[in-house]
Amino acid sequence: VILFVQNTFFHQLQGQFGNFAFEGLVGKQIVPNPGGTQRIFDKQMRGDDEFSHDFILSLTPPPIGYNWGMKKNMPEEIRLLIENIVDDFNQLFNIKTISPSVHIVSSRMEMDEIKKHQTEPWLVGTVKDEVIYILDRDKFESDSDHPKSDFDKVLKHEIAHLYVTAIAGTNKPFWLNEGIACYLAGQVKSSPSPENIIRLEDYYNKFDTSIYQIGYFWISYLVGKFGMAKIIELLREWEKVKQNPKEFSILFEKKFGFNLEKDQLINQIKKTGTC
Repeated sequence: VILFVQNTFFHQLQGQFGNFAFEGLVGKQIVPNPGGTQRIFDKQMRGDDEFSHDFILSLTPPPIGYNWGMKKNMPEEIRLLIENIVDDFNQLFNIKTISPSVHIVSSRMEMDEIKKHQTEPWLVGTVKDEVIYILDRDKFESDSDHPKSDFDKVLKHEIAHLYVTAIAGTNKPFWLNEGIACYLAGQVKSSPSPENIIRLEDYYNKFDTSIYQIGYFWISYLVGKFGMAKIIELLREWEKVKQNPKEFSILFEKKFGFNLEKDQLINQIKKTGTC
């Protein structure tokens, strides 16, 4: 079997081979893979592209806290932080299968390269192909509008995304995914505007900076009224149905007794006295 990976980032491949960790090192020397047992596919050529591919196939996942971007172990304090977050989330979500792969981003320029566009100063973390990319803690204040003290919460936020997506089988609705991540990371947000607070149906697959306030508001409300366990039940049942906005609204109403139509959301808001 010849596999082609056209970038230098960590990839999780699933299927008939099971869960393997592949690292594609295009045009570079093979470096030791920390994951364990290895097989190597050397310099396979593909058509007219005329570039070589070096592959390492690991039968076991890499250790928590391995920095795929720098090809070395992370500082001990960050590795321990990741382990503690994973332990907490494993207990909360009752799953044991997630081992985050984290890439420390060295600069704003590198973040732009990862996102394929010029990024805003507020963006310091993202998940792509099941890998977390987070700006170096020491670059938060020079390359972003975040204080250095935000690093731990941002990392917890991004790891939360891995769990939510793994359980639900999707990252939609976006407001739900972002709301859970903000809530679990302790990233308290101010209340959204009266216009935005009732636009949950719009934010099923819409994304802008208002989504953090909207998502945090509704997850905080649901946790306060029903508990986080009920939201996790929603995620698990969401994975089992046809995933589209209509089906989500039906499932949501089944779990919480109201749907996502604006009039019903207004009635819920009136009960909180928030807006």
